[in-house]
Amino acid sequence: MVKTSKTILQDLELDEIIDWFEIKLPNSDDYLSFHRAAITDYLSSDLEILRQRQKAIGLLLENEPLCQALYSLLDLHAQVRQLSSKHGSDDRASISNYIDARRQVRSLLPQLHGLLNDTWGIQVFERLKAELEELFESGALDRIDQWDKTYVEQELVPRSMRVLLAVDELFLIREFQIRDFSQGTYENTLTGCVYSLTREKALEKLNVFSGKGDQIVNALFSGHLQDPYGDNTIFNDALDQNIAQFEQDTYLLLSSCFRFLEQAEEDIVFLLKCAEFCRKAQSLGTAACFPTLCETRDKVYAAREAYSFALADRMKKRGWNLSDTLVKNPVEFDRPNSALVVTGANQGGKTVYLQTIGMIQFLAQLGVMVPASQAQVSPVDAIVTIFAGQEEKLGQGQLSAEFDLLLQSLRQANGNSLILLNEIFTLCDPQDGVLFSRQALYALMAMGARSVWVTHLFELALPLEEGDPITSLVMAVTDQDHRPVYRIRRSPPDYRSYAAESIKSFQNQERPV
Repeated sequence: MVKTSKTILQDLELDEIIDWFEIKLPNSDDYLSFHRAAITDYLSSDLEILRQRQKAIGLLLENEPLCQALYSLLDLHAQVRQLSSKHGSDDRASISNYIDARRQVRSLLPQLHGLLNDTWGIQVFERLKAELEELFESGALDRIDQWDKTYVEQELVPRSMRVLLAVDELFLIREFQIRDFSQGTYENTLTGCVYSLTREKALEKLNVFSGKGDQIVNALFSGHLQDPYGDNTIFNDALDQNIAQFEQDTYLLLSSCFRFLEQAEEDIVFLLKCAEFCRKAQSLGTAACFPTLCETRDKVYAAREAYSFALADRMKKRGWNLSDTLVKNPVEFDRPNSALVVTGANQGGKTVYLQTIGMIQFLAQLGVMVPASQAQVSPVDAIVTIFAGQEEKLGQGQLSAEFDLLLQSLRQANGNSLILLNEIFTLCDPQDGVLFSRQALYALMAMGARSVWVTHLFELALPLEEGDPITSLVMAVTDQDHRPVYRIRRSPPDYRSYAAESIKSFQNQERPV
């Protein structure tokens, strides 16, 4: 598992886009959503796993019929699980649900198997296809077909009841004796309780079943059943027993058809959620891409036109034209143990830039699209965030909490970590803040970890010695179409906060209605 900060989703504004990992089942009102705290469990540093995920998600994005078949599979599985809670509850209306589930199983599973024929090289789908083939060989689907073509009989004493199952109906035929008082004799008579679409179809089935069409006394019932000869209790008891047996047997049969799904269901749900996330990213109408995954040992991180999904989503909801207003910046680490130190304009996007760096790393290690036009990323073992304000969540004073968080991150980090720090040591004397930060920065570089620092401590961006792997980035104000735009540029810090420019830009900023 990739180690992360406890507050990473909030720090990187990932909590604002977790809802993108949500899918709706086609035949129900249920949504399958991520538990926010559990999403980090899916982070992987295994290149093969991540490449398989990318390949599988790409296939789902390109193959809508396969997506719909998988949605239907999960939906049908959920329906079958729900039927188990009704079984034995005298819910006669559930009969049609069982019959409908049988029909869906018979049509959906072969269809899904056919759609999986072109998924060579994607392990989760190859495994699913193999398990489907094993299901077919087991004969479970054949048993469903057999149920739909034959009669099931069950003798009840002192009466006899026989059950006929068809593709879309349940017929119950009761055979009993009626006394002809005028003659003092008994004769065999049939009465039927039929769930059917039409009376004609019911009569036809009853006649075929009995072979005694001229002797049938037929009763079609819905809702509460009544015996035309007044023996309601025995008739209904017999019917209830047959329905209960039908539900139990059918549920066991349907359940056996879904055992193949046990090993792959979690992976399928995850991949469908990831595909839904990518569709949402694409719907923003701006750049989004699958990153090229590089070897871990190479410690590669480079992105062109990077931005924050959360920021872009907020801007779009407010009516902004993203092509004109969304500012994108490059990100690149020059060396495996380098540090990026970001200074510059207040309220100019330094924190958003830091969040974007972490967001791209995080999403790349889920296997989904990232907010950039092009990206190359090596997996890391840990993504650690230390943001000013976390001390409020910990119930400590700010300076004490920042020291504790910094020490924890240093203990948690290794040579393959990404550490993101946002405006820490703001309460210190500036000289002490530079001293504390520089000691931590050089400790991280010494172990080989990469770090990004957003800070007002300009001296931190100056290497102590020539050749130190510290890159100074300045969030500078430029003019574009008569409005201020903040862009990252590589240069030594210029010791200005651009406060006046920030105020002016806020006052002049056009706001959508």
